[in-house]
Amino acid sequence: MVYQHAVADAQLNLESLQFEIKTRELLVQRQILMVEELSRKVDELTLRSPVNGIVGNLAVQQKNQVTQNQTILSVVDLSEFELEVAIPESYADDLAIGMAAEVSLNGETHSAKLVTISPEIENNQVTGRVRFADLNADGTLSQPQGLRQNQRLTTRILMENKQAVLMVQRG
Repeated sequence: MVYQHAVADAQLNLESLQFEIKTRELLVQRQILMVEELSRKVDELTLRSPVNGIVGNLAVQQKNQVTQNQTILSVVDLSEFELEVAIPESYADDLAIGMAAEVSLNGETHSAKLVTISPEIENNQVTGRVRFADLNADGTLSQPQGLRQNQRLTTRILMENKQAVLMVQRG
């Protein structure tokens, strides 16, 4: 009887030991998952811009606490330059988004298109925005070299363009 109890006791000790080993393995696995989750959260703290550009302005000071989805900074997109154009009020009714335009820069003419028109009239002028429309071989927009912020350029919006026209001199 003592022998049978000793064998049963040894069997229970073996099962207890296996249970403790399994518990420790699960604790190690839990710690690994916690480390992975914390690494993921730390990685999410890294700010990544969806566009290639430069920092425009900061909305939050260093080391300030921020809430989720709060604006932290603005990024100026350098891949698509836009020009602000002042258009006389008399032409405002004839304009439409998507109209072709020509921009003169350093003696060269670059194609562009009208992307926005402001509904407000200030100083008898309407404000619009023009974006360059030249394409590279790979299909991306081509930006002229030598552009700077606050640079004055000559822009001509093409309201009508007729193909195959015979031009004759006046008179």
